[in-house]
Amino acid sequence: MGLERVVSGPGIVNIFRFLRDCKFPGEDPGNLLNQEDPAAAIAIAAKQGHFLAEAAMRLFIQAYGAALGDLALQVLPYGGIYIAGGIAAKNIDLMQTKEFKTAFCHKQKIDPTLLSNIPIHIVCNDLEGLNGAVRYASQGLRG
Repeated sequence: MGLERVVSGPGIVNIFRFLRDCKFPGEDPGNLLNQEDPAAAIAIAAKQGHFLAEAAMRLFIQAYGAALGDLALQVLPYGGIYIAGGIAAKNIDLMQTKEFKTAFCHKQKIDPTLLSNIPIHIVCNDLEGLNGAVRYASQGLRG
């Protein structure tokens, strides 16, 4: 299974469906999957105390932290990691949880302090990716 099937908006939905079908089959999922943006609906429901949505978001944020920690081990970004995108910006509270930080830092046979000193920044400007592309393109035009 590819990482994007778990650590993405559709991944939130996949995790929710997995928990509904395999872990908590008696739990009422409500109509969250029928919403226009089911991932956003699940995230909102989790903040409102919906048990299944909370479980899905908890598992999602652990997977996100683990994936980000794996990337950090490959590139060792001591200046920091900058996370852009809607999921991180809309779920800053989850990105600051112990579950996220533990999944990020704790790797087998690796001292957790190696990664715990890497700062993690969340970019909340929706246009930052576009701004970066414009800057990159303008530098290329100047040669």
